[in-house]
Amino acid sequence: MIKPTLTLKDSIHLRVPKIENLKRHLILKYPGMKSSKLNEGITDMGGVYFLFDKEGSLLYIGQSQDIERRLKSHLRVEAYSTTYYVGWIIESQSYLRLALESLYIGLYKPVLNHSFRRLPENNIMLKKLVKKQEVVE
Repeated sequence: MIKPTLTLKDSIHLRVPKIENLKRHLILKYPGMKSSKLNEGITDMGGVYFLFDKEGSLLYIGQSQDIERRLKSHLRVEAYSTTYYVGWIIESQSYLRLALESLYIGLYKPVLNHSFRRLPENNIMLKKLVKKQEVVE
């Protein structure tokens, strides 16, 4: 179990679920078909989402006010053509979504998150927001 800890003044406490325990949903109603629609049950709420390939390898971590709408835009880009499953954590507060996204990218280093590779230790915003994280079962 990973248990990263940052100790900073003026910060909050986050409980961070392990991504291995997230429920995964098929993204497309008919996987493998170019014109396939998003599967029913994909949330339109805000949160942090995780994209996986067919074998279950983590490809990308993002955050959005509307996960369903964001997935539609991802699926128009060739780089995401191998995306098969999605999992998410619902979070309505934008600053917490950003903190969680940064934390997860720093922990798991997904292959399609190039611009965040050096996180979380170099992320000033994350350091201000997060005092201690617990990766929980």
